[in-house]
Amino acid sequence: MRRGLLPISLLLLALAACTHHPAPSDATVATLATAIDHTVAAMAESPIPPRLRDAQADKLAWRLAGDASSTLPPAAMQARANALAKRLAAATGDPAPRMLVWLAAHVDTLDDGQRELLTGLSLQAEQDLGGPAPPPSLQ
Repeated sequence: MRRGLLPISLLLLALAACTHHPAPSDATVATLATAIDHTVAAMAESPIPPRLRDAQADKLAWRLAGDASSTLPPAAMQARANALAKRLAAATGDPAPRMLVWLAAHVDTLDDGQRELLTGLSLQAEQDLGGPAPPPSLQ
C-alpha cells in the first residue's frame, strides 16, 4: 500500500508546483501593439514593421498575464524601470533599451496602454537579468 502512495504523492506535488498562466486576451495584445506604435512615434523613431510589433506585443502580453505590477503608482513604476535600465546597461555593457528609458522618463503622461507596455518591458528586463532586484536594504 505504501508503494502506491509515493507515486501518487509525487504526482500531486508536481501538479501543485505547476502554475497555469491564463492566455492573454486579443484586446491586451492589440492595446500593447497600439502602445508600441504610439511610443515609437512619440520617440520620433522609424515605425516598427507590423509583424515584428505584433510579435513583441504578444510576447509582452504573455508576460503581463497574471501580473499586477501595472497597478503601481507612476513614481514606483518609474523607479523600477530606471533601476532595471541601469542594471541591464551594467550587465550587458550596452545602452539601456531606449523604449524602457523613454517610457520611464514620461511616466506621468502615459496612457493606460503605455503603462501596460512599461510594465511588460520591466518584466522582460527582470527576466533577462535573472529576476527582480533585491530590496535596497539588501543591496
